[in-house]
Amino acid sequence: MIIIIDNSSINNLKIMNTTQIRDQVKQYIDQLSSEKLIILANFLDNLVNDDSEDATEELLKIAGFETAFEKGKQQIKEGKVKNWRTIMGIII
Repeated sequence: MIIIIDNSSINNLKIMNTTQIRDQVKQYIDQLSSEKLIILANFLDNLVNDDSEDATEELLKIAGFETAFEKGKQQIKEGKVKNWRTIMGIII
């Protein structure tokens, strides 16, 4: 689905502060049908979670990452770690 917003709407949003933009978005949402609300909710979910999922997928592609990550979590539980600031000689 392609959504086209006329330039005057975009220009108006550019001069609004965050609160004003949120209020305007809420006004648009209040005008939507149930079907369109579902579409919007799915879009927003993808928008919010896309970066996080992409980063996770990148990490999971690294050979041995999951094993190393689980080993690291176990080492933390067992207290087999050192403060990185101590290793780097950083005084807090």
